[in-house]
Amino acid sequence: MLKRAFFSLITFLLLFASQARADNFTVDKVYHPYVLPFEREFEWRLTSRQNDDGNVLMQRFSFGHALSEFLILEAYVVGARDENEDFRVEGYELELRWMMTEQGQYWADWGTLFELEKQHNTDDWEVKAGLLTEKEFGQLDIVIHSACQIHDDLVERKPFWEKSVDLWSVMDVGLKSNYLLSHALVPLMIRSSGRLIIHISSHGAMCYMHGPIYGAQKAGIDKMAFDMAYDLKPFNICSISLWSGIVKDEKTQKVSEQHGEQYAEFLKGAASQEYAGMIINPLFYDENLMSLSGKTLIAAEVGEKYGVKDVDSNKPKSDREVLGGPRDFSDAVVY
Repeated sequence: MLKRAFFSLITFLLLFASQARADNFTVDKVYHPYVLPFEREFEWRLTSRQNDDGNVLMQRFSFGHALSEFLILEAYVVGARDENEDFRVEGYELELRWMMTEQGQYWADWGTLFELEKQHNTDDWEVKAGLLTEKEFGQLDIVIHSACQIHDDLVERKPFWEKSVDLWSVMDVGLKSNYLLSHALVPLMIRSSGRLIIHISSHGAMCYMHGPIYGAQKAGIDKMAFDMAYDLKPFNICSISLWSGIVKDEKTQKVSEQHGEQYAEFLKGAASQEYAGMIINPLFYDENLMSLSGKTLIAAEVGEKYGVKDVDSNKPKSDREVLGGPRDFSDAVVY
């Protein structure tokens, strides 16, 4: 009932409101048709306009507060520079913004804006009302989390207490970052019918590799991909952890020079940096993709399944027999 009455008021203002020149400035900012619950806003704006009398400078100071999850009211004090180059109070404004539809509810988001302005020390009033609309044309089909920080001290052959405590940053880049980015992007994926989230992980989740902090991060990525899959299932978005295996890059080259005897055999079946992307493409278009959601996959085995060869036409080797394979998580659910 409140929405219907307010809509009638806005419609009346759109049809019959007359401008009575309060501050002589038109709307000078971009308005979005959204209101956040408990939203508060402090604002200062400096605007400039050229007219016959020269350059006109105006300042606006405002405070806004959400009245409900659909309405926000904002009050302004408007100041203008006078002929003595001093700023004085020019007028007052009230803005009421109404979010008519939930974000993403329809093909576009809709709202209305109502402004009431009064000039200082006069009876000049101005009323404005308008319709706000916003349409997001973005499409987010896939998210690939591949960030990882490899500390120089990480691959040293010594116990964790003799390594730098700064290795804890490994948890921030690759685990915390995966969660925060997914948290921000999943709503967009849901609205645009996104399909796949890939978390790049490694055999370090299953065997001793570079010490406990590296293993904990990789194990955390696998479990987070599994748990996200449960939450994303109603929206038909697949969440997978992908063990990339040994990849030929600058860091691997440096480690192999330090520990050549240990890495020599692994490097024989190492993949190029492009290989992960090459196998993700057919994975994305697999008609049975959702059947893989929550699982941890090995890149070389995925490539074998889809018949994908590396850029040098070789097939990277799975290290399952040497380093172990992914674990199976329980299907139990506890809220």
